[in-house]
Amino acid sequence: MLPKTRVSAEENASQYARRLEKIIALVEGIEDEQERAAFIDELYARARQTAELAELRKAVRELSAAIKKMA
Repeated sequence: MLPKTRVSAEENASQYARRLEKIIALVEGIEDEQERAAFIDELYARARQTAELAELRKAVRELSAAIKKMA
């Protein structure tokens, strides 16, 4: 496995911009309006779930740190 290399903020933003452009192209390529809406709904649900999971992980880390301080 190759070591991870650090990516600048600009390179990172550029990668995300390319991905978003590809997602937009995918959405635009879906001719059926219901399928397009379902696709967008699924993307949104996954993004929201990922954000919620990140919030929960952060809360667990903070609680763990607080418990360690009390011990």
